[in-house]
Amino acid sequence: MTILDTAEARADRGETDALEGVDLSTLDPAARRRAELIRAELAVVAGDTATAESIAYAVLGAAGAAGDRDTETRARIVAVRAKVRDGRFRSALADLPMLRRECEDDAFRCAQLDHCAAVSHLKLGDREQALDLALAAIHTFRACGAVRWEGWARNVIGLVLTDRGELDAAIREFEHAERLAASLGIVGNMLIARANVALVLMAADRIGDAVTALLDALTWETGATVGGAQTRVLLALGLGILGRRDKALPVAQEAVEIADDVANEEFATHGRLLVAWLSGQSDRLRVLTDRARDAQAANHAYTGLVYLADSIPADRPDEALATIQAARQYARAVGVCAVTPLENRIRARLAIAPIRVEDDVVTVDTSRGLPKLDDAVNAVKRHLMARALDAAEGNQSRAADLIGMDRSRYHYQWRVLRGLDPRPVKRGETTE
Repeated sequence: MTILDTAEARADRGETDALEGVDLSTLDPAARRRAELIRAELAVVAGDTATAESIAYAVLGAAGAAGDRDTETRARIVAVRAKVRDGRFRSALADLPMLRRECEDDAFRCAQLDHCAAVSHLKLGDREQALDLALAAIHTFRACGAVRWEGWARNVIGLVLTDRGELDAAIREFEHAERLAASLGIVGNMLIARANVALVLMAADRIGDAVTALLDALTWETGATVGGAQTRVLLALGLGILGRRDKALPVAQEAVEIADDVANEEFATHGRLLVAWLSGQSDRLRVLTDRARDAQAANHAYTGLVYLADSIPADRPDEALATIQAARQYARAVGVCAVTPLENRIRARLAIAPIRVEDDVVTVDTSRGLPKLDDAVNAVKRHLMARALDAAEGNQSRAADLIGMDRSRYHYQWRVLRGLDPRPVKRGETTE
């Protein structure tokens, strides 16, 4: 076995230092391209997609000039994997047909492409297609003895089953993936599988069980990994839902640090939303949520809106409910989500409040307690002003005209009633 054979075997086991001791300057051009691809593949696993793509395209050019078709194909596969890891699912799917033709005689590489397609279809909402592709990939990976890849594909199946509501079956798939990762000693993959188990437990409102599983998982960890960031995000969420914010906040902050270290934008963004929610930074939380909505990032938009609803004071139950209803628009695209139990708790709290908004009607139910007069009046004001703003398509001046208010009074009142600084924002200032 050559030094590169050993390096590839170590990389396949998830060893991030697989190329340690390999002096690239001593290798011939073909071997150097092979070593560079190992570097690119390790970068994909670590979540450093920019490095992975840069290396892959450099190798692609060198291999093309040398007429090395096999290395060209491998470099393209790495580039596709980087796209999938980076969330560019449509672009990845567009690249796959040509790659399949190039790999038609190589079962393992075809299975890699099936796995990439399965992840992409899952993230784009085509769960049945994702399930079929993941099952096909697992069959080939098992035949090839590709244990690590089989574990990744089983995580895809578990996520599909979770979205279909088959929670017990999903947990079995994730536990299988964890055992496969453990057999190779790949702690990062073990953490991802355990975090997925916790996600299912949280979606089923078994928050305490999820927290216990996540705390246990963190005792395995060595170094910064995507799995470590995901585990901490879910742990901070679970602790926050249980009301243990003093414990949750440092966990969320650590999740952001790790996600930034491994260049994982998904968990870095969720971690920042968590930090803003747990620390009571409502303005910061609103800014982050608006960014997610502008970017059409359904998962983060839903999550941020639920955290915002939970952050709204008890004297504004109508606004909290409106925020939850806005979150629901994104929840349909997200599917089963660990944040859903928090949404359910907010809804339960609002259902027994004396001030409610139901079917676009403001109700003051004194049988459930006497609210403060100003709170009840302000709820009616907020509702009318919000409806006017909807009718005016977001134009506050037109909204003021619709309900017979002075325009400057509308601008001022709208901010005050939503708990914002009523002073106008000056040129050059930010609202963050």
